[in-house]
Amino acid sequence: KILDKSDSGLTVELRKIVNRQVADLIEQVKTKNIIDGFHQSKISALKLKYQKEMNDAVRSHFRGLFRDAVDSARREILPNGDLKFSASDLTPDDYEEILLAESFKMVGDISKKVMEKVGNEIFSGLKAGGGQSDIFRRIRETISDDITDNVLQAIVRTKTTEFYNAARKTYFDDDPLASQIVVGYEWAAILDDRVTRVCEFLDKMKFSKDDAGFMDRLGPPAH
Repeated sequence: KILDKSDSGLTVELRKIVNRQVADLIEQVKTKNIIDGFHQSKISALKLKYQKEMNDAVRSHFRGLFRDAVDSARREILPNGDLKFSASDLTPDDYEEILLAESFKMVGDISKKVMEKVGNEIFSGLKAGGGQSDIFRRIRETISDDITDNVLQAIVRTKTTEFYNAARKTYFDDDPLASQIVVGYEWAAILDDRVTRVCEFLDKMKFSKDDAGFMDRLGPPAH
């Protein structure tokens, strides 16, 4: 439930920003006359805006998710006990560099997809003999159908799951009490009709905490 609510909120916010990016890119195509007398080099003149707003939204999302993940991990260690007995008080501020890096990577992935889609639609539209209004329509439809409805949701779910699990593991490893209780990790896959062969194979496998490379090699999501 934590992940579903978190994913949903961020996806809605990012969808609004992506739509603003697309509207601005279309305006740039108009003002820079990129379609008239088109040459491939003209695409490089397009500059994607609103990345700071997107980065701020993602970083805020990760900060809240970090708190939720650590709180959830604490309650697993002390389900009926007083949380004051958990000696550490991990906060997002302690891991600001990680938050910044993860936000930057996620925004970069989304931005790359947006620019690729816009460029491809301009190329394919001109090749098909389409006019400017037709190309703009295709750009809007493609971004709506592919980026905001498919790619965006996939990127948000993947990075959110990855960060949530990493934050939980950070608590289990760094908290003085939790680090003495947790001795290993068990892979738990959702075995529905969307499960991959990799996750199905890893389901219920156990890994020792001493295997320091576990999260780097296999930390969920594994694909």
